[in-house]
Amino acid sequence: SDFLKFVIVALFGININIIFFFKGLEKTSALSTSIIIALEPIFILLASLIFLKEKFNKNILWGIFISFIGFIIIIIKTIINEDKSSSLLGDLFIIIAVISYAIQTIYTKNLSVKYPAETITFWSFLIGSFFFLPFLISDALQPNWLKGLTYQGIIGIFYGALGSSAIAYFL
Repeated sequence: SDFLKFVIVALFGININIIFFFKGLEKTSALSTSIIIALEPIFILLASLIFLKEKFNKNILWGIFISFIGFIIIIIKTIINEDKSSSLLGDLFIIIAVISYAIQTIYTKNLSVKYPAETITFWSFLIGSFFFLPFLISDALQPNWLKGLTYQGIIGIFYGALGSSAIAYFL
């Protein structure tokens, strides 16, 4: 059913992606993160080839091959050099985020045949919010959970909610 597809889009595109991306950022370097994130189109392409049966050509195969070589070099460098700013676990978390985003993209493409982008976005974020609710409740039950929130943090929250989302939508 379409509702199940919306749940999958929310779970993979909002929840799994965000959780593993930010946990990965805590444990690996920005350089490793940026290179792994650069592989996102490759994962989406591979998922499209496998699940949507899309066609590919020789140039696409070369692009995939070159991207994976760069990815393997990062992983090997992390293992051999014991890079302190990067960790294999952090890199793995970023890879999980990238794969979850690819899954979300494939399901979104299926939904976009029947629904406009605004509808998909609305339901994805609404359903995704419910999956984050247990984390909110857990944090809210902690004593002084707002103590660390500064006025800069409040401005950042309002900017994220209004500036980069709601206002940008109407531009």
